[in-house]
Amino acid sequence: MAKDVWKTIKFDSWEEESLPSGQVLLRCVFKDKYGNISKWTPRWVEVEGLFFKSMEIEGKNESEGIWDKELKKLAEKIPYRQHDLRIFEESDAIMNEKNLEGFLYNLEAGHSYRSSQSLMLAKFLDFFNYERNKYVSKRIHELAEKLCDMLDELGKFLWTSDAFFDLEIKHDDQKYRLYPAYEIIERRGVDEDSYQKQYEEYKGRLLKLCESTRQACKDYRIHIREILFR
Repeated sequence: MAKDVWKTIKFDSWEEESLPSGQVLLRCVFKDKYGNISKWTPRWVEVEGLFFKSMEIEGKNESEGIWDKELKKLAEKIPYRQHDLRIFEESDAIMNEKNLEGFLYNLEAGHSYRSSQSLMLAKFLDFFNYERNKYVSKRIHELAEKLCDMLDELGKFLWTSDAFFDLEIKHDDQKYRLYPAYEIIERRGVDEDSYQKQYEEYKGRLLKLCESTRQACKDYRIHIREILFR
């Protein structure tokens, strides 16, 4: 089997094309060493991603180098930066990374949550469902939307699904636990085998939701750090 032949291309020039709509299309022209031409019409989200990836790589290669400093200066001039930073900081004041991780840990380790955590999630979703559409950066908007969708799924599982969370500890910050044996077996008369089978199904669904939510949060916050806090 023939080996793949790697081709190296280099940036050559820009091209602008006027469209019937009156708008202008940008093309990036690349050439290889044989003069073959390739053209790329980038989406702005791709240009944005390339810029911030350049910052990340330059910071790794030479964190105090001239290009690292210049790229950071350019990032500070991006018009939407302060606007998007405000939205992030307001949402973070409701539920930050530490709050969410504590919430997910309780759900995974004890299959339980407290009323204060439930209220925090509800407030965050209420804020984010309105504010997420205001992000100017398309990439941040996409990641914020994914995070919000995952948190919404988690909330529905806790509050409105067929999974049963019963009040376990009564005090100012009440605690709720998934499908407790004493409630299902003793009060509802379900046999132990049926209970165990159902419990494992609910637990599996809960753990998957927690893991997907954690990953969505990680992706969102990594990009936030790259774009807004560099």
